[in-house]
Amino acid sequence: MPKSTRKRKKWALNKHGYKGSNILNTDVASQLHKNSKTMPLISAKGDNKGVECMFKSSWFHTSNMRSKLFSFLLAFVIAFIPLAANFPSKAEAATTLQVYPAPAGIPLNADYTVQVREPGGVWQDLDEYRTTVGHPTKYNASFVYFDTDGQVEMSVTYNAGTLTSARIRGLNTVITPNINGNTMTFSMSGPMKLSVEVNGDINKHLMIFANPLEVNPPSPSDPNVIYLGPGIYQEDYTVPSGKTLYIAGGAVVQGAINFDNATNAKVIGRGVLDRPVGRAISVDYANQITIDGIIVNNYGSGNNGGCAINVGNSSNVLINNFKAYGVNKWGDGIDVFSSTNVTINDAYIRSHDDSVAVYNARANGGRIWYGDTKNNIRTCRISEYKPLFPGVQEICRLHPRTVPGDVGRESETLNSANGVAGSVINKQ
Repeated sequence: MPKSTRKRKKWALNKHGYKGSNILNTDVASQLHKNSKTMPLISAKGDNKGVECMFKSSWFHTSNMRSKLFSFLLAFVIAFIPLAANFPSKAEAATTLQVYPAPAGIPLNADYTVQVREPGGVWQDLDEYRTTVGHPTKYNASFVYFDTDGQVEMSVTYNAGTLTSARIRGLNTVITPNINGNTMTFSMSGPMKLSVEVNGDINKHLMIFANPLEVNPPSPSDPNVIYLGPGIYQEDYTVPSGKTLYIAGGAVVQGAINFDNATNAKVIGRGVLDRPVGRAISVDYANQITIDGIIVNNYGSGNNGGCAINVGNSSNVLINNFKAYGVNKWGDGIDVFSSTNVTINDAYIRSHDDSVAVYNARANGGRIWYGDTKNNIRTCRISEYKPLFPGVQEICRLHPRTVPGDVGRESETLNSANGVAGSVINKQ
């Protein structure tokens, strides 16, 4: 066998490891050099130094490549961190904000220009509804409303003079705004009710009603729903048993609501009852009634009383997230007569007379109420805006009165999570 052939066989045996020989010759070195341009020509001296050199060289180049790759990734991460900080993380979901334009023809007040936005977002205009407060002198005040599930930023510009000071208050809440000229800006942590008072004026003030987002609002096609979308409705509504009256945000009802003798009925939404005469909402001889989310504006009968809600001889009534303005003399907010299990939660009421009055038996409104008053105002959070002028009554009164023939009946204890009288946010 020629020598060259013999050498190739030795390389083949060593390459496959059959004999484990350490023999390398110039033919082997040449072959390795051809297969790897990065390796130097290996010397054939019968040892493994050439092989070690080959592997060290290969490791060196791989390590160098890894180092460059690591440096690139590190630079990318450093550059990405500031960009990532500008986006909300999964743990900090973005705020959802819902605004409702007022329908054309509704009286607005130009004393304020109010805007709202998600943090860092685009400003959205809010319509400033006009309401009336004060007695005996009456003043035009303003309110706005929207829905949110998180933090929002507010901008309020005062248009009726020079802004020198501002006070922003709610239930157990005081906010200090940033003032620049006639504009103040501030943040709200979520749903709440706030009074904005400029230059110490508690009458020409601005109320901000930040509602929670609606959960599963009813469908217009639901046969059990009386659906009032955005717009003006000039009529009274009677809600029968098993039905829901839905007053959408941006809807204004110039009329009253009647639940008398109904069972399992509701009025819900974000809309406004505007200037209802006498009782805005009547709940007499009813059971399982819900009133949630709406605003009652300028209710009452001239200087002869009236109320935002009357509950008489009824049971299981829930009044939640309710807002009411009534300026008429002797006008109450919510009157409860001889009823059981009435819950009032998260209400704002500005009335001339009692904001909430609880009676047992008594004649009122052409009717005589008989029976016990039990378990009423089980959770009472009432923010009442009332400077307590001379002759103006308390936020929440108990009247353990009786009528002839009803001897022995009396009002039982009211249970309250936050105090029967709630909180006076603007007592002067």
